[in-house]
Amino acid sequence: ANTTHLQNNRKIRSKNMSYQVIKGIGFVLMNSFFSDIEVEGKENIPTEGPVIFAGAHPNALIDPALLLLHCNRHIKILAKDQLFRLPVMKQILLGLGAVPVYRPKDPANASSEASSVHKDNSEMFKAVWEALSNEDAIAIFPEGTTEMVSHLRKIKTGIARISLGFNKEVKNKSIPPLRIVPVGLNYTNRNRFRSQVLVTFGEPIVVGDEWKDRYEQNEWETVEQLTNVVQSSLEALTINAPDWLTLKVIVTAKNLFRSDSQDRSLSKDIMVTRRFANGYQKLLKSLKNSDDPNKMREYLEIIQLQSDLGDYQHQLDMMGITDHEVDIKSKAKKPLSDHLLHNFVLWPIAIMGLIFNLPIPVASKVLGSRIARGEIVEQATYKLAAAAASFIVTYGIIFSFVSYYYGFLMGFLALFFLVVSGVAATTVRPFNTSMKMIKSLYTVVPSDLRKERKELKERVLRMTEKYSEFAEEK
Repeated sequence: ANTTHLQNNRKIRSKNMSYQVIKGIGFVLMNSFFSDIEVEGKENIPTEGPVIFAGAHPNALIDPALLLLHCNRHIKILAKDQLFRLPVMKQILLGLGAVPVYRPKDPANASSEASSVHKDNSEMFKAVWEALSNEDAIAIFPEGTTEMVSHLRKIKTGIARISLGFNKEVKNKSIPPLRIVPVGLNYTNRNRFRSQVLVTFGEPIVVGDEWKDRYEQNEWETVEQLTNVVQSSLEALTINAPDWLTLKVIVTAKNLFRSDSQDRSLSKDIMVTRRFANGYQKLLKSLKNSDDPNKMREYLEIIQLQSDLGDYQHQLDMMGITDHEVDIKSKAKKPLSDHLLHNFVLWPIAIMGLIFNLPIPVASKVLGSRIARGEIVEQATYKLAAAAASFIVTYGIIFSFVSYYYGFLMGFLALFFLVVSGVAATTVRPFNTSMKMIKSLYTVVPSDLRKERKELKERVLRMTEKYSEFAEEK
């Protein structure tokens, strides 16, 4: 009995160690890929009791990695069973204690062989309910898959069936009620290296006795109701536009609206964009359905503003500049020498870091894009995987070379320098910064464009003041 107890303790320690190691590697990768990861709403995360984190799913395997790093709970992730068929991914998922989910609609599960192995998800429900009974945390992405769309898609009912089923089956009445924590994930550019991401934990949905009573009276109707509650909670934490063109115009309007703001935080930026998107759609619907001639004129004014904003953004795209660059052209700029002098400590280290670490971004861009083979939604995942593999190979070769000729101590010092210079390179980004400074020396913004920007900004400000009630968040 003692031997069995010791063996079980070793297994638990081994699993915890694997979990922490994978989490540590994920921390390095995520903070290397993204220039800024903002997290808000951590006060909404229950410190104890059973929890289900319900995350938006715009960026494939990047989403669970970010949730894993920032939820402050030891979580088990529900992952599609196909991922467990990939040797490397299987070991990572097992190390995280992930639970496989069988999805009949997946192409690989359409065969009779797959169907005979996975007849249903009863084992998944059993594993999840057991974890929740132990007051653990589960992570689910109820959209199911990642798609290149500009809005949150209709979520699946699985999260509601798991939650209500647990409420019905739980034997230990002393544990706290189950809570579902919605998680919004908003990326400035989901596939671009050194972009930004905002992780938002929303107010928990308590699945208590009231939901249990409803479920006992009408199971399917209650599942639909809880699914709709989770859907609404996720929509309140994400940016939702009908299409990418509309979203691009909304972002342009937001940039003009916030150009003088002192608060440049990503969370504020996302919040304003979300309110603009929601308000715009509600306003158009309200005006379009009215028989009042005045309302129709207002509707046409907004459509014209949308068109003018689109034309303005098209001009910026053609010139290869941003609205911010048009704005600062009229302001005094430091000469190139001042920029270099200000960064004289970091720049030499950053340049060396760029040279020695060059294989990593090259592999990320070239190999990641080739492996993705046009799958835009998977690009960030493949880029990150290619960068990780290149990191191991590059650092391994340099460490081996230096250690062989100069000893292990010098090898470890070389690794330390590689890491420090690499961090400096990702912070300063000497190549990008140099290109921007050189570009600023010859880029001339037409006075007509600055005048057009000023007029558009005034129109946007008037519209937002006039229709502010449509952008209010409940």
